[in-house]
Amino acid sequence: MTRYIKILSLLKLKLKTKFIIKYQPQYYKKMITQLDKTYMGMAQIWATNSKAKRKQVGCLIVKDRTIIADGYNGTPSGMDNTCENENNETYWYVLHAESNALMKLAQSTQSSKGATMYLTFSPCKNCSKLILQAGIARVVYSEKHSCQEGLEFLIANGIEVEQMEKTTVQQEFIKELNKQEDPTGFTFKAFEAGWNNKKNSLNYA
Repeated sequence: MTRYIKILSLLKLKLKTKFIIKYQPQYYKKMITQLDKTYMGMAQIWATNSKAKRKQVGCLIVKDRTIIADGYNGTPSGMDNTCENENNETYWYVLHAESNALMKLAQSTQSSKGATMYLTFSPCKNCSKLILQAGIARVVYSEKHSCQEGLEFLIANGIEVEQMEKTTVQQEFIKELNKQEDPTGFTFKAFEAGWNNKKNSLNYA
């Protein structure tokens, strides 16, 4: 049920975005910031799929106002999805969200050249090399990594980097969800409880 609600919410917001762009183009420029917040909100929901205990990170890659790839931090396919050892240390083979998204994209026919990457956590220096190599033009992130070499590397190589405060993202996304109408009568109020009481309310993990 939880997965159905998350998928339904993403579809509704995606359809609303396409409607505004297609039928109300005069409002598009005003919607740029709001679209960023919406995509970041989606990335935050996607992060909840991660089984990591220390940090759940989500990533979306968007091009021409279309999501072309997604990812979250976790172990390689086919492995047990335990990300930390008994000392709560992350295993070396755990893949970061942006790496997962880029590898998923590499298996498709889509191109990331000129795309925007939305990350709930800023990239490390290793992932920043992949982002540059993939042709990503813009990176929007929420929380900042303790090591900022990755961000400095991206900026030095001409990639546009922007930070969006996590609380703002959550509040805006919840507000947007609560505006949606659903024929079943569901108003997405549960998402607000989900953000405030994360796994206790909707058990995202």
